[in-house]
Amino acid sequence: MNPGSDFDVIIIGGGPAGSTAASVLAQKGRRVVVLEKEKFPRYHIGESLIPYTYFPLERIGMIEQMKASHFTVKLSVQFVGQRGRASQPFYFFNQLKHEAASTWQVRRSEFDQMLLDNARKKGAQQWRGDRNRGSGQNRLYARISRPDDDRRHRPRCAVRLTRGLEAP
Repeated sequence: MNPGSDFDVIIIGGGPAGSTAASVLAQKGRRVVVLEKEKFPRYHIGESLIPYTYFPLERIGMIEQMKASHFTVKLSVQFVGQRGRASQPFYFFNQLKHEAASTWQVRRSEFDQMLLDNARKKGAQQWRGDRNRGSGQNRLYARISRPDDDRRHRPRCAVRLTRGLEAP
């Protein structure tokens, strides 16, 4: 454990990439905190998952929850051109002989919440704050604005998986 930190890894951003990384690391016994500036569930543009998202979802133990969800099962994709002409459907099972050939059309606000909840179940913590900062000169830290904790946490690793954060 690094002095001044309760965490091995601080992940900045609680979206799909951050939550998935937190789940994998927590499953491996790492002490992880996810910093997210927005309150979940939060609006995000919808997502049409591709078949190969099955394997990361399987790795973090989400497949059964996805199967039990209300999300629309997706077996193919079809494209419509500018003039309104539709392509032939591309059926995933013609190319992929695996259960992953069926995937889902998700509502991002719900999907992101499911992923973040899964990371928590695996042992990751999630802190919400208005400002997450790092410092230069090869010294990573995050200052979390919380009424009960305004320390600098110096993890072994900090991962930024979001856009739009202010520079230090």
